[in-house]
Amino acid sequence: MQAHYWLIIALFALGGCAATPQNLRGEFSALTPQTAQDNNANGQLVRWGGELIKATPGPNETCFELLGRALDANGRPASGDKTLGRFLACAPGFYDPTVYTANRELTVTGTLTDPVTRKVGNYDYHYPQVAAQAVYLWPKRAEIVHGPWDYRDPFYDPFFSPFGYGHHRNWPYYW
Repeated sequence: MQAHYWLIIALFALGGCAATPQNLRGEFSALTPQTAQDNNANGQLVRWGGELIKATPGPNETCFELLGRALDANGRPASGDKTLGRFLACAPGFYDPTVYTANRELTVTGTLTDPVTRKVGNYDYHYPQVAAQAVYLWPKRAEIVHGPWDYRDPFYDPFFSPFGYGHHRNWPYYW
């Protein structure tokens, strides 16, 4: 009888794990924006993501300029300074640029089309372009705020007491 309870608890625990959004699932080419610049990869089905630089709505579609990042197992762009190059993704319809703002994380799936050349500063940059079939805007990541007893603090003391036994630079007053 107890085994059934453990099975139910395990199912609920696994159900709470993050999963890849339905519209981002499938089999995709291993091409990255960098490798697509070097190869004629038109027609390849890709799943790319990154940090949104700009969303530009047009009469029939919205084009997103992205700074490509590696994707984690769920298709979410990884954070950090490593990039895979820039790319464009154009999706049919209107995507409001006040929602799709700079620095948001976006993942798209679609087919590679002819590359486009645009200026980045004074440099002519060759953007791989995706005819997006799915566009997924990820929720903003929660900002972690640490309390005064943060273990990464060089003055962290697990035995600190506000009653005069120890020292902590973030403590608002000293006894």
